[in-house]
Amino acid sequence: MYNSYSRRGFVGLTGMLGLGTILSSFVPPLYKNNMEILLLPDLEKIKSLLKQDNPVIWLFTGDSITQGAKHTNGYRCYPEIFSERVRWEMKRKHDFVINTGISGDTTANIIKDFQQRVQQFNPDVVSLMIGTNDCAYPSITPHSFEENLSKLIDRIRAQKIIPVLHTPNVILLEEDPVRNRLPEFVASIRNIAKKKELILVDHWQLWSEKGENITEWLDDPVHPNFKGHSEIAKLLFNVLDIFDVNAFTCK
Repeated sequence: MYNSYSRRGFVGLTGMLGLGTILSSFVPPLYKNNMEILLLPDLEKIKSLLKQDNPVIWLFTGDSITQGAKHTNGYRCYPEIFSERVRWEMKRKHDFVINTGISGDTTANIIKDFQQRVQQFNPDVVSLMIGTNDCAYPSITPHSFEENLSKLIDRIRAQKIIPVLHTPNVILLEEDPVRNRLPEFVASIRNIAKKKELILVDHWQLWSEKGENITEWLDDPVHPNFKGHSEIAKLLFNVLDIFDVNAFTCK
């Protein structure tokens, strides 16, 4: 039985709830009144995969935040925490979790290296968090970013892969003004998620609710520390409905 995760306003599975009720418990409040988002076919597919004995290949890609480069200071990054949750705690030992995140990357980098970064591994699910670097380049507008992101999602789906889209974590904009357009890029991510009916893990919303206290989750103005990575993983668990308050990865 999965219990509530009160800090996020998520309601636990405490009885025989209908599908819409279950999904609404784990989707960020921004979308709670949008049934097109609540009843996501992709989420149902992931639930179905997790009920089967067949191994699942989970692939995470993105920039330094996904890579977990440097700023975890030797602790696990969120794809590694996800691997512990699925492969050990959920006893899916034949599942494999692959991380192809690369520090400094943008949507254009992933498009260019799509075969190497995604396709060659033939994953069942691709988790994508990107945009924190795109916004730092004046040549990349929110519109061109949205076009690139749309192209990436189309390529993922063309391979019969289930996409999971993330907004990046909140950063200290006043300390990193080169990325001051990041909120506009977050809006683009949300727009693509809505248009294409994607699973969206909205870290930006959760971190915004924490306010000034987000410094507890950051190692520098941009990158999450190990606490921040834990929060990223826990929100992902909630959205995928695999959060368990008794599990170490969820504490």
